[in-house]
Amino acid sequence: MVCIGLACVFLVAILSGVANVWKGKKRQEISNCTIRAALHDETDKGWVWLRLNRKTFVSRMTIKISYGKKSVYCEYREIDSKFVKLYNCGRTRKIEEEGKFVVISDWYRKALGIEETKETEQPTGPSLNISKPRWALFADIRAGCQHPEPGVRMATQIAIWGTWVGFAGLLPVLLDHDPIKTCLECHNKSVLLVWFLACAILACPFWCLSRGLKKRFR
Repeated sequence: MVCIGLACVFLVAILSGVANVWKGKKRQEISNCTIRAALHDETDKGWVWLRLNRKTFVSRMTIKISYGKKSVYCEYREIDSKFVKLYNCGRTRKIEEEGKFVVISDWYRKALGIEETKETEQPTGPSLNISKPRWALFADIRAGCQHPEPGVRMATQIAIWGTWVGFAGLLPVLLDHDPIKTCLECHNKSVLLVWFLACAILACPFWCLSRGLKKRFR
């Protein structure tokens, strides 16, 4: 029953992913945009304020921001009139609701390779590519691993590796089934060796999924 349940879960995930891939990745480029620093109270938040096409992007969804060869996953917050008033009340350079403004924290700016907001004082500002990820669950997990708050990053990574431990603990049960066990015995393969190799192979995608952004700041 456990095997059937896992097979159903994987089948639903695969079908959902295929459906999203079939729709294609939706992108939007913000050329010559103006970068503004995030408010002090939002420096540890996992979102970026900007204005995107409402038919494709919805506020509070996870998006992928690319700048050159670097990219980050974060939450999208739409710039509206209320946020403009709140932002302009502080001791910061002013923004407008209809302009190409991107309010982003220092954490994400450095991860994308935009060192300082004064870079946008140049005649031509940076061009950011915003995309709607095909795999929403994957994007949410990556956003958690790249979050500026250490507690969020640690909790996400613990959840990822806890899932790996769960799969590793389930493998001996699967290998102990008569068809699989008989097949291993016919080929003179040790159950312990097969379990170790399976765990090592399974650890590769989990490691890729749990990577953060620390290496970019070195």
